[in-house]
Formats: sequence, structure tokens, C-alpha cells
Amino acid sequence: MIKTSLMILSFLLAVSAAAKAECSPHTMQGQYIFSARGFIEPLAPKVQRVHAGVFVFDGVANVSGTETSSREGRIARGQKLKGKYTLNADCTGTITFDSLALPNLQTHWDLFATDGGSKANMIRTDPGAMSIRSLER
Repeated sequence: MIKTSLMILSFLLAVSAAAKAECSPHTMQGQYIFSARGFIEPLAPKVQRVHAGVFVFDGVANVSGTETSSREGRIARGQKLKGKYTLNADCTGTITFDSLALPNLQTHWDLFATDGGSKANMIRTDPGAMSIRSLER
């Protein structure tokens, strides 16, 4: 009885520790496949765009990647992505990408990581843009 109680207590403590797992930029490290969709053109808000590609997080603060996108059926392949990211202890953070179109423009995202950093979701936070991305390592 005591042995069973101790096993249950140990299991509950392990589950509790896992539920309180903390994140850091190191949590997001390696290659992630992603897909995305949204309306990201503030000047053409009814134009839907979809994306698929790969991000590479360096575990410190840098993210890079390559994507293919379709904007109203016009395909763009091999688009290079580059940016910076943060990840807080509560597994929320931000990503800022350099714009593909305009050198001085950036896009801004909120980041939400889970499962020890193996999965994440992003939502774009720039006014007039609406887009989400799902990532998986």
C-alpha cells in the first residue's frame, strides 16, 4: 500500500513538474516544418495567401528559413526568411522577420511553444494583417 502510494505521489510530482516546464530560446532549436495561411496584404485585405516551408531556429535568438507561397494562385518558390526570436519562461515569445519585399520593413509575430518546443503556433501582430503559422519539429 505504501509502495503504491509512493509511486502515485512520484507520478503526480513528475506530471506537475512537466506542466510547469519552463522555456527559453534554447527550447526552440533545430528545423521545423510549417504551414500558414492568412490575409497579409494591408492594401489588398481580401487577397488570401498560403505558405509552406521550413524554419531553422539556432537556440539563441536567430531564425532563418525557406518557403513557397501562393498569393491568389501566383506561386513564389524559394523565398528566404531571416529574423530574430525570443522565448520567455512561460513558452510565449515573439518573432520579427525582415520583409521579403521591402528592405526596411519587418513583420511581427507572437509565438507560442509547447511539447518541449517540438510544436509551436504563431500569429501575425502587424495592423491590417491576419495570418497564422503552425510549426512542428
